Amino acid sequence: MQKKKIDVSIIIVHYHAKKVLFDSIRSIFASSPEVSYEIIIVDNDEKQTINKDLLKLSPKIVYIKSLGNFGFGAGNNLGAQQAKGEYLCFVNPDTLVVDKTIDKLYNTAQKEKKIGIVSAVLLNPKNNEPEILASSTLTPLRAIFSFSFIHTLFPNNPIAKDFFSYNKDIKNTKQTDAVPLGAAMIKRTLFEKIQGFDEKFFLYFEEFDICKRVNELGYKNYISKEAKIIHLGGKGGTERVHNLSSIFLQSRFYYFSKHFGFIPAILTEFVLRLSKYSILFFLSFLVSLFLLTYRLPDLMSFIGDQAWFYMSARDMLLTGHIPLVGITSSHVWLHQSAYWTYMLAGMLWLFHFNPVSGAYFTVLIGLVTMYLIYKIGSEMFSKRVGLISSVFYATSPLIIFNNRMPYHTFPIALLTLLLFYTLFKWTQGLKYGLPFIILLYTLLYNFETATFMLVPIFVLLLIYGFFKKTIWFKDVYNPKLLILSALSWVIIMIPMILYDIHHGYPQTFKFMEWLVYKIVTVFGYPQLHPDVPTETVTTMTRFGTFQLRQLIFLNSGVVAWSILALGFINLIIENLKFIKTKFFVQQYSLLFLFFFIPLVGYIVEKTNSGAYLIVFFPILAFMFGLLVDRVMRIKYGLIPGVLLLLTFVGFNIVTLFQTNYLFRPDWNGFSYAQRNAIAKQIVKESNGKEYNLKGAGNGSQYISFTMSYEYLTWWMGHRPTKKKVPLTFTVQETPTTIILTKEIKKK
Repeated sequence: MQKKKIDVSIIIVHYHAKKVLFDSIRSIFASSPEVSYEIIIVDNDEKQTINKDLLKLSPKIVYIKSLGNFGFGAGNNLGAQQAKGEYLCFVNPDTLVVDKTIDKLYNTAQKEKKIGIVSAVLLNPKNNEPEILASSTLTPLRAIFSFSFIHTLFPNNPIAKDFFSYNKDIKNTKQTDAVPLGAAMIKRTLFEKIQGFDEKFFLYFEEFDICKRVNELGYKNYISKEAKIIHLGGKGGTERVHNLSSIFLQSRFYYFSKHFGFIPAILTEFVLRLSKYSILFFLSFLVSLFLLTYRLPDLMSFIGDQAWFYMSARDMLLTGHIPLVGITSSHVWLHQSAYWTYMLAGMLWLFHFNPVSGAYFTVLIGLVTMYLIYKIGSEMFSKRVGLISSVFYATSPLIIFNNRMPYHTFPIALLTLLLFYTLFKWTQGLKYGLPFIILLYTLLYNFETATFMLVPIFVLLLIYGFFKKTIWFKDVYNPKLLILSALSWVIIMIPMILYDIHHGYPQTFKFMEWLVYKIVTVFGYPQLHPDVPTETVTTMTRFGTFQLRQLIFLNSGVVAWSILALGFINLIIENLKFIKTKFFVQQYSLLFLFFFIPLVGYIVEKTNSGAYLIVFFPILAFMFGLLVDRVMRIKYGLIPGVLLLLTFVGFNIVTLFQTNYLFRPDWNGFSYAQRNAIAKQIVKESNGKEYNLKGAGNGSQYISFTMSYEYLTWWMGHRPTKKKVPLTFTVQETPTTIILTKEIKKK
């Protein structure tokens, strides 16, 4: 007996959409197609459990078990391989077929030989109004004028109107270039001729691709006015797919690169990804680039401690001897790491020992940090908060000063930002988060021992995780993660460990002993050296005001403190919203800890050092961004918020130039250009003769006092000698000027 011919194979790809799938199948049956048909269900689910229920529903259903979720196109291709129908009808699971739509699509598809794809009109279930129907072929130019910020600004531009022109008339069957695939029919022989769906499109843009390939073979696509389906939208299982936005961008780029070339695809993506926030960020990035590079060779810092690293890096390059530690901290037995020496050596090698070369590197890291503040702030808070925070970071005078300062503290802000973000992602279930956290903590300790005050944040999260049995605390029981964490610590600490082996372990065990001692003294344990002078509340407040002005608002300490206080209050208010719902660990609570814990550490340590403050840079940027954003969110607050931001930016930039990039003698001493001029004078007046160099006055008791002049004169070709000679130059830095005196002793 001859098998009955099948006219149409209806193919539906299923992924986490059982309810709407069965509703869709029932709607097909209810529409009572007159054509002979089969329904093919391709199951992309990880747990495939619908087979038995499908068999109960109807013998017309063919069930195909996919080996995995390889995407919409791949699923349809798999169904097409098993199809027996003369025509293939691809139907989304989140659609309801009405009014004999299958027959109407079939009848339209048979009208002439050169018909390619015939699509049904997609109706919105809320009002039965048609959704976007069809369009011209998607080209880079049409995409730019129809989907970018250009369309937002000029919605009636002629290119976009032409692209969407097919959507105006649904009363008649229309020939189109591209049609939606919610319910679309194509002849099987034509489908095989174009080799089906391109499976490199996991989701999105496959309709533009397949329609373009059909058109290129001389076939015409149509929207059938009679055929209609109800598109439920957002219930087809795609919402369960991870990284949908990333998949969308990948598919879009692949479409343009496949059909129009790599370079046009790059340019198109660049424009399409521009939004009002990205454009504003780009402008602020240009401002940051200008502020960071303006007169950099003249107005960068080059103090003796910086020169210590320059000389260490120079000697490493010239002698091949690799130092294991860097300059000493405020406790002379404790050193910073030598990592800045290694990095600086690379820059000096590239730029022939030019002292400014280190600043180019720190400027680059500053720009990267600003970009990451925008990206991380946008993800953790909002696009607007990310933008405002990056603007703060770009225009804060003290941050600009530090980002132009080639010194071992330069990466602290970046590493603190990455630690803040990684801890947040770790509490959200980030795989391998624990080793990366240990890596960041170890790097921070190596670049500046004072950053150890961030460790209590991690300890508090562990304690909370232990009592609440959180997902992130389980990492502590994972042997693989513990081994990776230990390796992260050991690898970064190798230079210090090698140093410690021969020097009594000051960087590891002795530091831990000292840390325990500092903690117990807070709780009343008597100090070993009670007579050692420490900072008072008065001196710390004065120093804090001085730094806060440079960080937040140069023109007024009162305004700077007010903004800090309001930002802190706003942060507490944001946290209270989550505390009420017992959601204690989230981005706002982490931000609070990153502000409060280092603040307590700074107060306990009682040391007025700018190195202690760099950990606050990204944190205060976010606090400022959240504060201005709150102003903008209140009724009629947008304009005041914008004015607040512009006032902050404008006054700080103007005052930055007025103060010669903070190089007032009573603020940050003397610039590179001023010290370089003295070095030139020394070389000139020495007239090729050997000479000694020494310091005088305030600060000259430190060995590094004259090192900036030593390095500069060496770079100019005539360094001082260590042996006793008749000619001596003495450098004295007063509050207002640098005094150079020359003395020639008679033999």
